[in-house]
Amino acid sequence: FEWNTENAGAAIVPAYYVQAENTSLWWYNSMAMFQSGQVVSTYYKNHPVPIMEEGVLAGPIIPQTTSVAFTPKMSSLSYNDFRQEVSLKTSMAICFDFDFPYLFHDVSNADIVLGASQYWDSIGFMFWEHN
Repeated sequence: FEWNTENAGAAIVPAYYVQAENTSLWWYNSMAMFQSGQVVSTYYKNHPVPIMEEGVLAGPIIPQTTSVAFTPKMSSLSYNDFRQEVSLKTSMAICFDFDFPYLFHDVSNADIVLGASQYWDSIGFMFWEHN
């Protein structure tokens, strides 16, 4: 993987499974934020879905806030393209974690919470219908 240097500070956030230490049976449902080719934040899902994620361990840490600075290319009708440094406070969560508001108390100052999810078609609508 080669980092794109044309958009300095760009961040990517993949979701993936990582094997827990000292066991072959348990996994963490995870996300990581990469910036300039380096890991700047990692998150493990706190609330695995009962039955559906039987082999997934609950993450040991609630979501945290991470500041990310980047310099996106900006455009204006009256100016040429230019770059301006922007800083965002970000956090991460995965799927079922969003159903537990207490997890987000410490990240209420985040500008954006990045979330990976594959909610089940019919069941997901029932969960989110009244939220």
